[in-house]
Amino acid sequence: MTDQISTLPYFTFRHVELTDIKSLTEKAISEQNKFSILYLNHHIYNLCLKNKELRDAISSSTSVHLDGIGIWLGLKMLGSKDLTRFNWTDNAKNYLKHCAVKNYSLFFYGGEQATLRIAEKTLRDTIPGLHIKGMIDGYTSLSDDEIVARINEAKPNVLWVGLGSPRQELWIFRNIDRLNINIIQSTGDIMSELAGIKKRGPKYLQKAGFEWVVRLIYNPVKYWKRYLIGIPHFFLNLLGIKFRQFMGGKH
Repeated sequence: MTDQISTLPYFTFRHVELTDIKSLTEKAISEQNKFSILYLNHHIYNLCLKNKELRDAISSSTSVHLDGIGIWLGLKMLGSKDLTRFNWTDNAKNYLKHCAVKNYSLFFYGGEQATLRIAEKTLRDTIPGLHIKGMIDGYTSLSDDEIVARINEAKPNVLWVGLGSPRQELWIFRNIDRLNINIIQSTGDIMSELAGIKKRGPKYLQKAGFEWVVRLIYNPVKYWKRYLIGIPHFFLNLLGIKFRQFMGGKH
């Protein structure tokens, strides 16, 4: 639930379940509130260890969902219970269909311009009634002030920010007070997925939480450090914390 506080070394966050995100969206829009939704995985946790502003961004978010088996196992290892994990890629289209039914409008910021065009056409063809108010690619020369102004001028209900971590989390953290949007969500490389450009692993790997192996195989240059070094680093860090807890020390 959105009021469930989860604790990791150096920061806390409000955990959200998949079933809560639609109701959170409806609540924000009907009450004209502003909610932010971020995701957390082992890679973002590793980045948080060296970046206080990123830790502050995670902690200050209205809600955070667990993305990946690593962070889920890590929290269980530290004693957290009844937490679920889910990949937003698996649920994005269903959420967009819900937005179309409810007549909620969207704006996309991030990704390559060509990818955005393909994704927009695909979504308009497959989700009748989806109201896309605008898109800005992640390589734009526009300043943050200009980007915020364009988004506010479009007046969408939902803003997806897909700039990769930590850029997307920091962008939301630094600009959220200036955005007149109900839902602001970090979405990673979701537009490549929706455009059908990014390859996904078999369903059994997705369910088991090992789809990262496919990413590593298809793009080793981009992902070798994140997975081959990042995963061991993540678990060694948590094992050290668990050991200090066991010995009665403080992290």
